[in-house]
Amino acid sequence: MGRSARMAFFGLLLAAGVLSCDLLGSDDGDDESSDIRTILTNLGVDTDSVASRKDAKGNTVDPGLNPLGSSRTILSKESEIFFSGAYYDADSGQKTAVFSTAFDNTTYSKADSDTTWTTYPNKSVAADMDADGYDEVVAMYYNSDSKNIIIRELDHHDNTFKNKVSYSVAAEPANAGETIFKYRQSLVSADIDGDGKDEILLTNGTLFLIYDDDYDLLYETTIAPLKTESIAVLRVAAADFDGDGKSGIILVNGADNDEITAKVAIYDWDGSALTTALAWQSVQNVSVGLQSCAVAAGDIDGDNIPELVFAGAKTDSDSATIMVMDVSADANSNLLYQMIDAYKNNGEAGEWILSVACEDLDGDQVDEIVCWNSIYALSGSGAGGDPFTLDFYNGGENVFGTNTFADMLALGDVNDDEKADIVLIDEGKDYLNVYTVGSGALVRLAHVPVEKKSGDIGGSLCLPDVDRDSKILSYLNHELKFTEPRIIAVITSPPYWSGIAQADNYTSMTYGDIQASGSETTNSYGFSVSASFGVSAETPLFGSALSVEVKATIENSFTWTYADSTEITTTRGFTASGGEDKVVFSAIPFDCYYYTIVGSPKTSEIGTQTVVSIPRTPVILSQSRSYYNANNGDGEDIDETVLSFTMGDPLSYPDSGDRDAISTAKGGKGLYTNDNHCQTIAQGNGSTSLSITKLEEEAVSFDYDLAISVEKEVVVSGVLTGSGLGFNYGYGYTNSVSSGTFVEVAVGDIINAPDYAGHKFKYGLMAYPETKGDQQFTVVTCWVDPL
Repeated sequence: MGRSARMAFFGLLLAAGVLSCDLLGSDDGDDESSDIRTILTNLGVDTDSVASRKDAKGNTVDPGLNPLGSSRTILSKESEIFFSGAYYDADSGQKTAVFSTAFDNTTYSKADSDTTWTTYPNKSVAADMDADGYDEVVAMYYNSDSKNIIIRELDHHDNTFKNKVSYSVAAEPANAGETIFKYRQSLVSADIDGDGKDEILLTNGTLFLIYDDDYDLLYETTIAPLKTESIAVLRVAAADFDGDGKSGIILVNGADNDEITAKVAIYDWDGSALTTALAWQSVQNVSVGLQSCAVAAGDIDGDNIPELVFAGAKTDSDSATIMVMDVSADANSNLLYQMIDAYKNNGEAGEWILSVACEDLDGDQVDEIVCWNSIYALSGSGAGGDPFTLDFYNGGENVFGTNTFADMLALGDVNDDEKADIVLIDEGKDYLNVYTVGSGALVRLAHVPVEKKSGDIGGSLCLPDVDRDSKILSYLNHELKFTEPRIIAVITSPPYWSGIAQADNYTSMTYGDIQASGSETTNSYGFSVSASFGVSAETPLFGSALSVEVKATIENSFTWTYADSTEITTTRGFTASGGEDKVVFSAIPFDCYYYTIVGSPKTSEIGTQTVVSIPRTPVILSQSRSYYNANNGDGEDIDETVLSFTMGDPLSYPDSGDRDAISTAKGGKGLYTNDNHCQTIAQGNGSTSLSITKLEEEAVSFDYDLAISVEKEVVVSGVLTGSGLGFNYGYGYTNSVSSGTFVEVAVGDIINAPDYAGHKFKYGLMAYPETKGDQQFTVVTCWVDPL
């Protein structure tokens, strides 16, 4: 999964706000933590033995694992746009060739004292070299006159580049034309040793170098070309495949020769040397191979493990192609690598390298692929009967209307809507374009004219946070907490006469699902647990129109790093026997991860704490109404304001007139059987019953949802934590009564004939939404008319 996709979960609280409920462990100075635990224990919840979260492969997730990865990290990064090798034309005036902008009212970079380096082949990357959570811009260029690789860093204090490294290299091959010339360098930043500081990885020709955060040379090697008489094209990328906080190093070795097939290898850094994770293998599936290519990593199949995407020239040189290596894990968490037969031809013949990058563009927690002039998505699971397929995203081919060459494409959030945006410079380097995906459609946010530098070598593009407007978090610790009990349903006792003998107490009220094989006492309660994080969203830079998109997607973002579905569903069935009302309730365990804000543009926020809360599977239990009321602490009781009738007196239950009044008051939502489809109590030793499975077509209404969520506008700014707020985090759930819901009542016959004449009644079913305090739930009961 791309970085902006992972950050999406953490950038918002209340963007699609939810009803707040207390979590066990509130630090407001009272004994609420122990009180809630005691309440849940008294209600039958085993707070010491709740199920752990699982990853995509069903493996248990270590609850102590910091979900943000690094011990210190940037939160909800809003990037600026840096590019080199072109002028920025604004208001008929030219800015310098080294420029960065967020397209707001501020230009963050002044003129570099030396822009001549931008006329050479150059690359740039955003990197956190000092573990302060903020980006530096690191650029490299190959001086073809002095035959040196120069590495420069943008000093954020005075916005100028300063030389850090000069490395002497051999001359380029005499036949290295411009096209191949600009592909023979690649530059990435990655934390390969887990110290929170990025290292710099670069290639130039056949040379591969690694520099540490102090720009000391850690490693150097030359990768042998695949064909000596050809021009080698070596590229580097990085990705954390196993979630250990250390990025693996991806190398792709190719050439400008259609007789060879490019090869890929993956290495880990052990502190002093490279260790092999994947030995060199061909970039080729059963249908096609590539002779040279760029490579990008992203979680394009939604399994929380990055795949590799290759884009370059086919071995037959008649076209360019994009193809995929699937990366997965076995039951023992060993990584498996497989070239899959999912590819797409695109690009131009003879174009050796295509631009390619992966990020989550639409907020669905699965990365898309941007390459050349189109957006792609991977579908299928690779399992039998469901093969992987690579196709254009939303059917759109050539959606940019222009081509993008290598390293002139970058993905990241530049408008603070918590989704990755697409930034590219077009084929002719005449315009810098910014796109975003909104409601499934591509929207161009900016179209900025640029003027290319002399020599037409090509520039580079990256998306750093250079204005330091983001918040930096430092990880503290983890704690398991529980929400206070929330009522899901109240199931009343079926109507019966106290003191009158009825058949073997054969009376019950059941609430469940309709199954294909018949009615079973189960019901699926869907829990949509919304984002729980203490930093609000900034107003989108390009206006507030996209705030609706933010609110629509945030509830899909809370499980960005784990395999849990957004809808955590638990199946339960509940039956209330005669003489007993039953309360069905839930509690949701949360893994709470605490952080201190150590950097912020607002000095008042520094030193305050915030929390990331990730839910586990909800606990759902039931207790008798009397027991629940006696043991729920200060929670809402189910009293006469909810159930106004008396057990043992059927005629105190709502009658048909009350039924109609309740239906009207609830806007017709709920389930109400009418007068023509009711049941009459019998005399004998059996029972009568009424089931919605027999009366689906005749029921007045089936469908309603009790969604405990509150829509709120996007908060403009600020951290929503501190002593005043405590640790109160919201969750929402949806409890549905629908045409797939099974509701049944069974009423025992009156055994003695003399009792029957004066105690006859008819009854029907009712299931409707009800509210008590801040609790919303379903009431399942009967209406009763005398006979």
